[in-house]
This record gives sequence, structure tokens and C-alpha cells, in this order.
Amino acid sequence: MAEIVIIYTSETGMTKQYAKWISQELDSDCLILEEARAEDFLHADLIVFGAGIRGGRMRKLRSFHYKVKKSGWSGPVIYFATGGAPYDEQTVSDIIASSFHLPDGYSLPFFYFESGVNFEKMKGRSRAMMKMYKFIISVRKEKSEAAVGTRQALSKSYDHSRLDYIRPLIKEVQKMTST
Repeated sequence: MAEIVIIYTSETGMTKQYAKWISQELDSDCLILEEARAEDFLHADLIVFGAGIRGGRMRKLRSFHYKVKKSGWSGPVIYFATGGAPYDEQTVSDIIASSFHLPDGYSLPFFYFESGVNFEKMKGRSRAMMKMYKFIISVRKEKSEAAVGTRQALSKSYDHSRLDYIRPLIKEVQKMTST
């Protein structure tokens, strides 16, 4: 049986919830990026890395890549990101493009899970960025339905996380480890 390790970083707990669900489904270790050591994942056949989105990019992706490269581990990685935006193909494409800077035609196993916003657990910088984003949306002349909905969504904390969102990632892990 393949050895799988889940590594995640979570500011407000929403990515942590998804990482725990994935870990339970795969009966695998679940490690916080900031605490993970090479000996915790060098034995793995596959790593699943998850992080929240900030400014359209996966948080701490460089830290993850640095830690993995420094350890000498070179196996496959499946990525997942969590954020407050509803799932749509354009959102996923934008996150991949701004996070990974891949050459044309190159793809990687990536999954996006809608989660939410938790202002109470957000650190100062993130909270300030969200308030600024909300302000920018509110002063724009163009008041699209999406902009109005985003402004309303950023008015208070919410959580749209759902266990069933992880099913495609679980299937991908099973496909990658069944050979």
C-alpha cells in the first residue's frame, strides 16, 4: 500500500479541516507545514499539499517547495487550495496560473475547495487585505452581480466547506497510487 502524507498550512482553520478530512479518508499522516520535518515525509510515496488562497495565490507554496527540495524528496505531489470564492473553472485556472507559472501545456494535479472567510481567526495583514479588497469592490463604477455578491460575502465570516468536495482528490490519489 502506498504511503501518503498530507502537508498543509492554515491561517483560519478551513484548510486544516480539509486536510484532516483527506487524511481520514486516506488513512494517512497529516502534518502542519511549519512543523513538518524531512523525516516526517521522506518515506512517503505521495504528498498532498494544501493551503489557502491570498491575493489569488496559494499561501506558502514557496516554503513548501523549499522544504521538500531541501529534504531531497522528489516524489509526486497533489495540490489543493481553499478559498472563499465558489468553484468555477476560471477561478481554478487563475489560481494555478498565479501560483505555479507553468509552461504552456503542462498540468499538475490541482484541486480547489470552496471554504469561506473567518475574520475572527484572520491575522492582521490578511484582515486588512480583505477589508481593502471589499473597499475596492464597493467603489468600482461597475456593479456586476459578482461584485455585489462578493461585497456581501465579505461582510461577515462564513464557512461553505463540505466533505464531499474532496471526492475528486481522493479518486486522483487512488489512481496515482494504484499502479
